[in-house]
Amino acid sequence: QLLGFLGEFEVGGLKFNQQNFWEQLQYQVEFGYYKQGIEASDRKDIIGDLSREMIKRLYSYPVSEWPALIDTISKSIKEKHILIYFFDPIAQSVAVQNGWAGQVKTNVGDYVMLVDANLAALKTDSVMARTLQYNLHENKDGAVLAETKVNYQNLGTFSWKTTRYRSYTRLYVPEGSKLISVEAGGKTYKPEDIDTVNEFGKTSFAVFFEVEPQTSKEVIWKYQLPNSIVEQIKNGEYQLMIQKQPGIEKMNLQLNLNFSTEVKDLGGLISKNKQEVNQASVLRQDEEYSVWFNTKK
Repeated sequence: QLLGFLGEFEVGGLKFNQQNFWEQLQYQVEFGYYKQGIEASDRKDIIGDLSREMIKRLYSYPVSEWPALIDTISKSIKEKHILIYFFDPIAQSVAVQNGWAGQVKTNVGDYVMLVDANLAALKTDSVMARTLQYNLHENKDGAVLAETKVNYQNLGTFSWKTTRYRSYTRLYVPEGSKLISVEAGGKTYKPEDIDTVNEFGKTSFAVFFEVEPQTSKEVIWKYQLPNSIVEQIKNGEYQLMIQKQPGIEKMNLQLNLNFSTEVKDLGGLISKNKQEVNQASVLRQDEEYSVWFNTKK
């Protein structure tokens, strides 16, 4: 998007523009460097060289064109395609407070963040389509049970750029959540078989799986939310934050929230009936949802 404003660059004998940027850069750091006699340890230096050239051109960009450029940069920061880090601690604290640094956010209420880690799968993330379905309900004992179901579709083929998708995927949920089970591609894992970690004020459940080209696979986490969520609902409100992993372009999102208490206000969500909330959207940035209940007897 920035190259659409700044024009074409030539770095290391290669031309980069808005049309060929990703293909050219990916090929160079995976294969092209070898043909140029560049050491494998130095193959990604071109990214730094490109960044410096872009910053240099930004400084000389016409002031009259800055509003459109700022809108593009702001959108990319909001959608977490650009993350910001400052050496200055005060400036960095501002970046963290505004969600520009890519950190796991602190929140009060329910929380979901899916984090995929590509393991030797080339650039296959670029051809992965993801749909996250979040289902929630209260059981007869008053516990709040959650199910996060993610469908991964590998739209790629075996090539120099894409292959079978291999991911060690962590699901971050409210701290204190208790795992019931994880299912990946039809295989069910017990809680003791899953890496469970408490960090960043959250609990994460991790599983490894593969998705062959031109196939899809479903990964399902089932868990019980902590008592803090139960108490929040009893007090008349339910809050949900869904964070998008930096660098992921988008993800289809489906919410199915079933409560034992009548819903009073949805905060923009859609109600199927008095106790059920549904929403279908495309997740391009971090989102927060609120539901209020009729608590008067």
